[in-house]
Amino acid sequence: MTWRLRPSVQLLLLGALIGALSLSSLPGHAAGGKAVSESWVQVAPDPEWGALAGQILTQVNHRHYRPVDWNDAEQRSKIFEAYIDALDSGATLLSAEDVQQYEKTSDYLLLQVLQGNFSTVLGVYNRYLERQQERLHHQIVQLETNGLPSLESDEHLLIDRDEAPRAPDDASLQKLWERMLRHDAINLRMEEPDLSDQEIVERLDKRYRTYLKRLERTDADDVFQTFINSLLSLYDPHTAYFAQDDSEDFEINMSGKLEGIGALLRGDIDFVRIEEISPGGPAQRDGRLQPGDRISGVGQGEEGEMIDVAGWDISEVVRRIRGTKGSTVRIRVLREGGESREISLVRDTIKLESRNASSRVVPLTYRDREWKIGVIALPSFYVSMRPEDGSISAGADVARELAVLEQAKVDGVLLDLRYNSGGSLDEATKIAGLFLGRRVVVQVQQRSGSTVLEQNRPIQTSRLPMGVMINPFSASASEIVAAAIQDYARGIVIGQRSHGKGTVQDVRFFGEGLLRVTFAKFFRINGTTSQRRGVLPDVELPTVHNTDELGERQYPTALTSTVIAPLYRTALSEPQRSELQRLSRERLEMPKYSWLKRQRERYQTMRERDTVPLSLSKRLAERDTDRNLQVDIENERAQVNNRPPFADFDALEEWRTAERALDPEEREDHELEQALHALIDHVLWQREKKSEARVAASSDEREQRE
Repeated sequence: MTWRLRPSVQLLLLGALIGALSLSSLPGHAAGGKAVSESWVQVAPDPEWGALAGQILTQVNHRHYRPVDWNDAEQRSKIFEAYIDALDSGATLLSAEDVQQYEKTSDYLLLQVLQGNFSTVLGVYNRYLERQQERLHHQIVQLETNGLPSLESDEHLLIDRDEAPRAPDDASLQKLWERMLRHDAINLRMEEPDLSDQEIVERLDKRYRTYLKRLERTDADDVFQTFINSLLSLYDPHTAYFAQDDSEDFEINMSGKLEGIGALLRGDIDFVRIEEISPGGPAQRDGRLQPGDRISGVGQGEEGEMIDVAGWDISEVVRRIRGTKGSTVRIRVLREGGESREISLVRDTIKLESRNASSRVVPLTYRDREWKIGVIALPSFYVSMRPEDGSISAGADVARELAVLEQAKVDGVLLDLRYNSGGSLDEATKIAGLFLGRRVVVQVQQRSGSTVLEQNRPIQTSRLPMGVMINPFSASASEIVAAAIQDYARGIVIGQRSHGKGTVQDVRFFGEGLLRVTFAKFFRINGTTSQRRGVLPDVELPTVHNTDELGERQYPTALTSTVIAPLYRTALSEPQRSELQRLSRERLEMPKYSWLKRQRERYQTMRERDTVPLSLSKRLAERDTDRNLQVDIENERAQVNNRPPFADFDALEEWRTAERALDPEEREDHELEQALHALIDHVLWQREKKSEARVAASSDEREQRE
């Protein structure tokens, strides 16, 4: 997220918090193996909801860059669909019959809500709660009646459920729930192979009853926040309302300090998931936790009991993960395909200032000569908004690091913005100014069409050759800097297409909560926008990520990519870009990078898989095959890096753990290595052209004298 200082506006960094819309739900039960109650929990309306919804919509429509015309029947028809998707996007709870029952009133849903009539909203939510309770009750009864289900079946379970069709009726839903029960049992057996059949039954029974107990605590505010945010998502993916509890989490972030692991979590139906890894925290430094990982267990200390947290509320999981600085927490996660990993992390204080800029000099031999390249790593565009912090500024820190590198007489500078998801617009313009001088960096257009030109006032200006590294997780302020460097042809951009977030948000107090609204879009100086498109690198590097599945463009309601009048049009010359790309491709064909192609193919195969077999033997065989492939690929990589081969997967995991414990500059980083070579290619091209220009000028001068 890109933000800027404005009066009476609370600002936040992208990724400060992923406000997990509570998907929690329902029912009562009796523990200790007794029959589960079928007296389902229901939620009653709050008489203030109608007025609050009206106030929120009025504020958003007044401030949003792209207001929605709710008089348009087509727009109103999307509200019901968005609400259903917010509750049950995986189509595991609500049947087609359930949806059809309420769909007939969908055209009047907004009018009902604004009049204080939440009958449809509550009807859908209560049916959703009822279905969750029915599912858990059904699975508990299956365990009590039949014991552990067979772990060998010819069936498959669809795990990529984004486009999954809804079960037509109750009978079809129950068959799906039975497959999900078998899937849970197989996962548990793979996680803990020493458990007996009875222990697996008891563990699953306890998990489902815990989830039922959690549903008893369903809060009426969950209903309102889920509905209003599903409605606000139709404006764009970043506009949202945060009730009191979530706004308190925002304030934790705004205080700039939190003791934990540095991971952003999102609640889901059965598991809390890792949504994003925060820069500067233990999780990022360790490197094993990945977005999408499902947390199945949390243990305290090196030897504390691993508590099964499947089905727990996100707030309860967060409380177990947070803790005293220096203490250890163990997290068990599940990955797609059923692979389970236990990850031990030492809690630390997560501070905005701990994400500060750092630099180093990388010496290397390339093209028969010695080079020194300075690398500045910038995890976020941070700035302090609290007087007690003193002066904390990404711009000032980068200026300091740049001065150090210039004193070291480096041949060029790489600004590493990989995984930098954004931050302060003001800091972005300052940092761009360090390389551009006093120039317009970005155009910010508000809803009225008026455009503000963001011009820097540089502390200093470097003339060193430079490049910017980006990847699909570089967003917003990162894209502003990379685009400005590219558009003025000041340096080259290296990596992969960036995230594509070209919008600006502010967050203001709203009653007891917070309201975040997208109020502007930023444009490059050439008149185009990074929105949806991202910044395209001059030299593209291969990645294991599928960039088509990442970024702003994956959101249906993301603002469109448009153009405005350009201020300045220039770019790297096409001959130079083509030559740099050719040299990069040649390097990637070298044997030392052949492992990378195999790794990309492995990830692509995993991504294309949308089902898993409900067979323990097949799952174990698939896991063993994948582990052997990982060892084979890494042994190929080890050979070209003069490391001994790995005997087995355990040896590989031991090396990975040791590698993650190293300082960043000591780790193998093939992307950085290729970027260093690309920057030197750029330096040599520039020197050659300058030499040619001097020769031509000298020749012209001689001709004039003659």
